[in-house]
Amino acid sequence: MFTKLIASLLLASIAGNLYTLYSKQSLEADLQAQSLKLAEAIEDRAKFAYQLKKEQVAFEVYKQQTEALNERITTQMQQAEERNNELLSELEKAKKWSATNVPEPISKLLNRRSTPSKAGSITLSTQK
Repeated sequence: MFTKLIASLLLASIAGNLYTLYSKQSLEADLQAQSLKLAEAIEDRAKFAYQLKKEQVAFEVYKQQTEALNERITTQMQQAEERNNELLSELEKAKKWSATNVPEPISKLLNRRSTPSKAGSITLSTQK
């Protein structure tokens, strides 16, 4: 009976050791799988960080190009506005000049110069 007890204890001990060994191997396999997932996650993070940096550089270049284009457009708009104002000013001067009456002394001189003998000659009349 003692031998059966020792055999049972020995068998239980071996079974416990086998279970512990299996558990340890299972935990090591889980640890290795988790380590692999972690390494993949770290690699993905590094790729995303590189991609983000690359996109930030591209965005900065785009931003600078956009600002330069906006500056050129603003400058051209200001130049066009200045040219437009100059043209409007000249047009206003021309309107004022064309609406003014011929001064009386000049009108008289021009009328004297024109000879009455010429048929169809036009004399300037003073507008008042």
